This record gives sequence, structure tokens and C-alpha cells, in this order.
Amino acid sequence: MNSYKFSLKQYKAISKAEIELNGITVLAGENGAGKSTITRWLYYLVEVIVKYEQFLYEDLRRDISSIMREYRMALRDTRMRSDSDTVMIPSIAKWNSMAHSIDCSNEENVARVVREAKDLVVRFADYIQNNIGENGRITNRLARMMMYLNIDDNTTFDREKFIDDEFKRISLFYADYQIKLQKRSKQEMFEFIRQHYDSSIKNPSSIQLTEDRVAILEKLSVGHILGLQRAIYIDTPMALGNDTIDNQLWDNLLDLLKRQDNINLHVSLRKMLLRVQRIIHGTVQMAEEDFDSNLHYVREDNLDIPIVEAATGVKSFAYIIRLLENGYLDKNTLLIIDEPEAHLHPQWIVEYARILVLLKKEIGVRILIASHNPDMVAAIQSIGKKEGIGDAITFYQAFSSPEHPFEYEYKNLGIEISEIFKSFNIAISRIQDYGRTD
Repeated sequence: MNSYKFSLKQYKAISKAEIELNGITVLAGENGAGKSTITRWLYYLVEVIVKYEQFLYEDLRRDISSIMREYRMALRDTRMRSDSDTVMIPSIAKWNSMAHSIDCSNEENVARVVREAKDLVVRFADYIQNNIGENGRITNRLARMMMYLNIDDNTTFDREKFIDDEFKRISLFYADYQIKLQKRSKQEMFEFIRQHYDSSIKNPSSIQLTEDRVAILEKLSVGHILGLQRAIYIDTPMALGNDTIDNQLWDNLLDLLKRQDNINLHVSLRKMLLRVQRIIHGTVQMAEEDFDSNLHYVREDNLDIPIVEAATGVKSFAYIIRLLENGYLDKNTLLIIDEPEAHLHPQWIVEYARILVLLKKEIGVRILIASHNPDMVAAIQSIGKKEGIGDAITFYQAFSSPEHPFEYEYKNLGIEISEIFKSFNIAISRIQDYGRTD
């Protein structure tokens, strides 16, 4: 199994964090110590590096789609021949559908998108040519369309020049895509992070992800991750069923939860799924409502309610159910959870910890969590030891110094949690200081 280490230094509240990701990793520390900064930057890196080609292709597709959109808009009001309704507009729609659905990791598929876009250019040029009268007269309506398309002279139509100009536009987009694909620029990676996740985010000056001691981030370029296919980020159960808040992290997660891929689950996944379903005494299903797909919690007694109306604790386990059903939890997955104990009853905190341990033991999922809760920390340690994976669990504690009280360094505690509990015990001393002791 591949080994990973993530490091982040001199960034916001973090002076130094070197985090191993080889089983279950637990980050502990007070509020403001940078735990969420670590989890989010790790997610950004893995997602963008794994999806680098996809993000590049999406830029290419959008660029070519802008040309197809011009054609479609130009055709809307021509009213010249029925070709626009019966041939051209459906052909553009078909191209758009194909361009959205291809596997862009196959370069031949991308080349096909470009070829078929050029075919549409020729057909569109023929459409214009066919609507010019026998005497070469261009109607006012056709002239207006040509002006909209920035054709230099809208009194005549040079078919060959139009095709050549449009081919050059598409070829430039494709050439730019191929150059960026070859370079895998580190700066481009940071641009993707800003574009897709946080437009105001500042690049860390010292950040690195290593796989088997090989640096993924080089001076100017970005390598490939061989042993991970995805990262999944869960920062709150409140995201489930909430389609109104503009949060790309939530959108990415909801997209995974709502897919219906009809996966034939391995026996270990089915067993895990049954364990989680028993905890919440039900399951989570997709339901069609008013032409929209929505997640529903279906309890053992047949109570059926939208997941948005379910108890928040139920939602915490609903994530796991849907991710298991859709096949997204496996040895190639990095599951990142910020405060998994949030909204959970103490009994369910222990149940959740057990599920996390079993996800690692039986399926091989890599897990990183940030936690404030002593029950979660103690349960992961104890259950992990009982299940025989204690050596795959690593705890980190954030420490600051009197000289630099707002800068934190993360210390590797191994499997021991006594240092973490010292910080938890501060709360008890605060109660003694502020409360009554009789």
C-alpha cells in the first residue's frame, strides 16, 4: 500500500504540520489551531491533482462551447430554412451532450470532440451558403447574423475564409490545452483551486504531498498520484439535503451522494453497509419528487421523510451509507471529516468511531479527521487496538509556545493520546474555576 505525507508550514496559524496519511489520522487542537486549514488544503491538493486533466478539459470544452453557443444564438432568429430546426440546432445539442459525457482521460476522446466541432463549423458554413440567394444577395436578416458572428464583410460570404478562421480558433484552444496538459503547471493547479473552491485563497509558500517519499509538487510542475483516485470531504452533516448554499465542498459531496451507479458491491462493502443501516434503524434512498431527485431517510417501520428533515445524527451516518452504496469508499479513497462527532449523542460517537475503524480495517479507506471530542479520540484508539489496527492509527496534537501563542506546530503522538487529554482536561479546570464545587 502506498504511503503518504502532507506538509504545510508557515501558513495562517500553522507554523509546521507534517501529517502522515497511512491509516486513520486524527488531528486534535484548540479552536484556531489550523485543523480545518490542513484538512481543506489536503483535499484541494488531492482533488485537483487527480482531476487535473478533467479541469483542463473542462476549460477546453467551455472555450469550444462558446463558439457553438454563438452558432446556436445566430440560428435562433434566422427563419430562413428549416435546416436550423431539423439539422443544425439538434446537431449542436448532440455535440454538447457528447462533449459533456466523454472520458477525458482518453486523449482520442478529446480529439474526437475537436474533430466533431470542426465538422459543425463546415456544416454551419454550408448552412449560411445555402441561404444566400442565387444572385448572391444577402438578406438583412442574414447580414445581421453575420455581423453577430463578427464576419468582416456582411455583404458577401467567403465560405473558405470563414471555415479557416473558425478552425484556427478551435485549433488554438486545443493547442493551449495540449501544452498545459504536457506542462502540468503548479501555478495552474493553484488557479484551479481558486477557480473551483475559493477565489480569495492565498497560496501557501511551503506545501507538499509525498507518495512513497516522492514529492508530488515539484518546483514548477505537478506530478501524478498513483494510489489515490479521490478525496471526499465532509465538514458538516447539515450539508445533506441543503441545495441552497453556495459551497463547492458541499456540492461535490452531494454529487457523489445522489449518483445512482448501480454498483455490484463486494461482500465486505455489503457487510459494512448493513452495520451502518442497523445503527440508524433504516436506510437512505433516492426518491423522485417534482422532477427532482432527493434523498430520503426510510426507517425500519416504513417512516419515509426527506433527509433534510431527518435528525442531524442520522445524516452523519447517511453520508457513509450513500458513499458505500455508490462505491466511493475503497482503498483508493481519502476520506476527510471535520469534527465527525458534531451533533452526535455520546453513544453514537462511539458507533461512528467503530465504523471509521472498520472502514480502514476491512476496506482500506484512508481517513483523516479533526476532532475536539474526548469520546471520539478515546473510542478510535481503543477500538483500533481491539480490531488489531493500532499501528495504522496516528494522533497529532497542535501545540503553541508562550513566545508565539497563535502559531501551532503539530506533534506526532503515535497511538498515545495522553497529551490530547491534557488539553481536554483544561475544560474541567475551567469549570472548577468558574463554577461551584459543592
